Amino acid sequence: MKLITEDTIRHMLRRKELYDGAQFELNQPSLLTPSAQSFLREHHITVLHNLKNTLAEPAESLSVQKVSAVVSKHFLKKEALLECQHLANLLYFPDFEEETFTAEWWLYFEQQQRWLANFSTQSTKPSFSQETINVPTSSVVIPRTKRRRWLFVSGELEYQIAKILYVMAKEETKEASQVFSVWSEELLKVIRSAKNE
Repeated sequence: MKLITEDTIRHMLRRKELYDGAQFELNQPSLLTPSAQSFLREHHITVLHNLKNTLAEPAESLSVQKVSAVVSKHFLKKEALLECQHLANLLYFPDFEEETFTAEWWLYFEQQQRWLANFSTQSTKPSFSQETINVPTSSVVIPRTKRRRWLFVSGELEYQIAKILYVMAKEETKEASQVFSVWSEELLKVIRSAKNE
């Protein structure tokens, strides 16, 4: 298993192997340190776990995949892909410090981002699988000092989800729209259940 630290990520950014807002593809079992995960969130870099390619591609263990380079292979059209990427970026909650949510909740939001990335990169009819997303047993508790910020961010999430559903309806991708709708309803239930401190 490969250990990836914040220094590894910073080094890749300096060498222009990775960019803000890009996708970071892991082709072998890897462990990201908490500081590396935090750094990736701050730079809106999505982590993709692509372990099925490890036997086929032994040359590179880490690579960056740009959305625009693979758009033609996707089930979704470009506009929906871009809107899904924007939603994934919102789930980084860049306005909130690490202490705002527990580690369990940060992991939950990362799982949601991973689901979105997998959904966006499918080249065949998408399917819904909630098995890999574990909803924490504790509620999201929003500190009183961050209540207004939370109201804004949760509103932005709802708006972005509605926009994606609208784009999908316009692009006539009914199957994708149904799968996305089921996933987003589950996410919105959790977001709406947040409690104030």
